[in-house]
Amino acid sequence: MFTIPSLKFPQLIHIGSTKFSGQRNSQKETSLYRLDWSYRDEILKKNDDRWRDGTSKRLSDFHPFIITLPGIWESRLQSMKFAITDKYMQEIKRCVDLGAKEWDIRRPFDTDVREMCLIPAKAFIEVAFKLLVDCLYDSEDHYYDRTPLRRIGKHMLIYRFWHHQTGGGLLKSNAEIDKLEKMLLDNDRYVRMWDKEHFEWATRFVSDINNQESAMEPIPDGVPETGPSLGLDGLPEKGDANPGLPEGEAGLPIIENTIPMPRVKPPKKD
Repeated sequence: MFTIPSLKFPQLIHIGSTKFSGQRNSQKETSLYRLDWSYRDEILKKNDDRWRDGTSKRLSDFHPFIITLPGIWESRLQSMKFAITDKYMQEIKRCVDLGAKEWDIRRPFDTDVREMCLIPAKAFIEVAFKLLVDCLYDSEDHYYDRTPLRRIGKHMLIYRFWHHQTGGGLLKSNAEIDKLEKMLLDNDRYVRMWDKEHFEWATRFVSDINNQESAMEPIPDGVPETGPSLGLDGLPEKGDANPGLPEGEAGLPIIENTIPMPRVKPPKKD
């Protein structure tokens, strides 16, 4: 019997293939993909609506549903393409599978110990998205992306993923945006590592994230930050059917009924 994982992942959509320019094996094709967040976002929005229906209007007003990145960053994230080899795909699947399973283990410990035990789950998910960014594709150069987007892409994807799947106070730390922010404060060290354009992109990204978070009203004490996806012990509910979805749909992309991400869809026929 298959248990529906609690974490909701975006879907990898197959959009074609490419041949890398300037490589000895440039005749070999590599599959191209994009990430589709709509299925995941729909599930989390339904969960949030269900939570709002179960609380007073006054309290729900303190829980704005923001799931996208601020400003230009959401459109840049949505336009990302990935050239993923078979070996990379296998490792991405493996990390996601392990991360999802680790996250769903029930641990009857106090909060600090539970948080410590969730470190491996977060690490597996982080590695999966970092591997994905390592495959970021530049359509103009017909090669792997080397723009500033590659540098901050991992922060963008991981931050976007944890939205409404963990406490609001953990979003920046899970995506290591807090570490990026500290590096930016050390301008000389940062500029030596990256060029001026990379520095400016990263500075603007961190600023926009901070502005979005500061614009959100604080949630009063006693109101759960992550909505109904958490159980009484503070961990995600297991096997929770998603309201409004057709019978038989788990609300989670599945490959071979074992791996929650990525689900690969064939390209649409013309």
